[in-house]
Amino acid sequence: MKRLLQILLFYSLVLPVKAQTVFKSEDVFRVTSITWYGLDFTLAQLVGPFDNIKYAADRDAVKLRDHYFRAWNDIVIQENKKYDVAKFYKKKFVEYDLSESDKLNSLINPEKLLISGVAPKLTLEKIQSAINNYDTKGKSGIALVYVVETFNKMLKKSVMHVTFFDISSKNIIFIKTMEAQPAGGGLRNYWAKCIHQTMIGSSERWARWKKEVTPRRRRK
Repeated sequence: MKRLLQILLFYSLVLPVKAQTVFKSEDVFRVTSITWYGLDFTLAQLVGPFDNIKYAADRDAVKLRDHYFRAWNDIVIQENKKYDVAKFYKKKFVEYDLSESDKLNSLINPEKLLISGVAPKLTLEKIQSAINNYDTKGKSGIALVYVVETFNKMLKKSVMHVTFFDISSKNIIFIKTMEAQPAGGGLRNYWAKCIHQTMIGSSERWARWKKEVTPRRRRK
């Protein structure tokens, strides 16, 4: 009986470790499902003024944080046929989980959000530190989040980091920096154009990105 208990204890410790999948960059292109974490503005520096003709009050940083960050995240779900994460990233299924981006975005200090000049470039270490703050709730798989570096009204461009990470470890496994140009009426739609263009740009580069990380097969 003692021997049996030792064996059961051994397998109870070993089997969960073996079941844990450690994802690599090439797995981003291999898996058929991912989790969409939305847009993370926690490291963003926005260059304004953020007023669009009839929306003069929208330059306020608190309103950007409390209303527009959520609106830009919601539009991906509300207009899913246009912002089709599964289509643009060649997946059969996408789970949407905005809980962490919504929670962390709501905690941003509005006094540090709007700046003049040029936003500093985000390092991989900075982006990884932001993802380390996520509560992944014991889930596994691969997730995609857009880490926003800047929405720059003066230069009329966005800079976002298309970031794939291993949910269980929170480690970044694939990342690309994308720029896009805003367009459209109203503050929400004006910058939502950048989200759509980033998705389109990702889709156009998908085959090239896959080639960059796919191990070459040795010739026999």
